[in-house]
Amino acid sequence: MGKNICDKVKQYWVLLLMLVLLGLAVVAATFLVRWYVGSIGNEFLESLTKNLEERSDFGTVGDFFGGLLGPTFSFLGLIMLLVTLWQNQVELRMTRDELSGSKEALQAQANAADKQRFENTFFALLEQHNVLLNLILTERLTYGSDSRPKTEVSIVNELFEKIFGEQTLSHGHGNELYSLQKAKEALLKSDPKINQYFRVLFQLLKFVKRLDVDGAGYATPDEKLYTNIVRSFLTRELYFLLALNASILSENDIYVSYHNLIVRYQFLEHMPIRLSLNIYGENIHLFNELINHYPAYAWGDNESYIPTKEKLTKYFLDWQNQ
Repeated sequence: MGKNICDKVKQYWVLLLMLVLLGLAVVAATFLVRWYVGSIGNEFLESLTKNLEERSDFGTVGDFFGGLLGPTFSFLGLIMLLVTLWQNQVELRMTRDELSGSKEALQAQANAADKQRFENTFFALLEQHNVLLNLILTERLTYGSDSRPKTEVSIVNELFEKIFGEQTLSHGHGNELYSLQKAKEALLKSDPKINQYFRVLFQLLKFVKRLDVDGAGYATPDEKLYTNIVRSFLTRELYFLLALNASILSENDIYVSYHNLIVRYQFLEHMPIRLSLNIYGENIHLFNELINHYPAYAWGDNESYIPTKEKLTKYFLDWQNQ
């Protein structure tokens, strides 16, 4: 109950102050009247009743009370005016606070709506990405020179074997596509479906970058969240082909933006690059070029990155000393 009384006092303190001041003014006026009557006595009142024609005496009384009460009430009025102005300032401040709170609430709603629109578009693009991904990862029949079914292999695995040649790296059969430039040329001339997939992936990463409204030079946590989702769909072979596709051969290369996005989102962090000890063949040069083509930041916390670079460095030093 005491708390309710305190709240009421805080809410209506201006009205209470005005009532107190008015009460003080009434008390002061009453006191002045009683003091005046007590000091003059009844002689003045009796003289007024006996000689009603002397009205000028009433003017003297009025001047006395007016001279005393006028400034008093003027001072009280000034105080009430100042209190009213202060109260208006308080109300204006409260109104601004309410408007500020409303603005923040509206901004939060707008941010939520923007995020919802972003996620709707992102997952629509991701769905299209997954459709193309399934298309290039689905195994299909290949045919030999005699037009007979040979093996079942996906577009990705077939292209990976053609360019990188896992068996070539292990057993040294050799491959003419050993340079980064020639390998990328072969990739761009390959099946249109895989190049279409890489274009959709590029648009997806570029769309995620729109979250960076401040133009930071690094990926924000929200950007990493969405790009990590995309990255989780990649296979080992597709990692190699993507790194090759996003490589740049010159400063004016049209794939510079793609390359920068791969680096920005540390897209090669989970790329399996561990090598066995018996690595021979020409494709080891391509592998070495690809590893050294991207800065260390692009590999993130890839545990195989440093050991693989050291192994490649030792391999080429030994090869030169032979």
